[in-house]
Amino acid sequence: MAHDSPEEREKGEALARKLEQLLAMARDKELQAKISQSVEACLTFMKAMREKVEYEPLSEDELAMLDEAAELLPKLQSLIHDCHLALGNHLALQAETQYYHLKQLAEAGNLQAKEAFEKLQPHYREIVRERLDKQGLN
Repeated sequence: MAHDSPEEREKGEALARKLEQLLAMARDKELQAKISQSVEACLTFMKAMREKVEYEPLSEDELAMLDEAAELLPKLQSLIHDCHLALGNHLALQAETQYYHLKQLAEAGNLQAKEAFEKLQPHYREIVRERLDKQGLN
């Protein structure tokens, strides 16, 4: 926006860069495969360890693998959470952009846009209310 300070503009640009990085990660099929394989390996290992613990003590290697898994899983969870938030924010921004574009067309006299806007408006308002409620602003 024209009234943004240089600091606000830099924060916005940094956020946009971070969002693009997260979206690129979400599109990276190789990274998705590695994450999926890591999670599968952890789950398989943990299942085997759970079964083994009932009958015999774990070896040093198995204990080390459990420590590694315990360190890896929160990082994966955080990454997945960040991607989920980034994608949700990206989709919300796209939807909002389309909403206001449709509104502008409707106000300019486009009858199809007006009809679509009138159908969309109650849903959009409900979403905004829900967001405000979640943030404790409503």
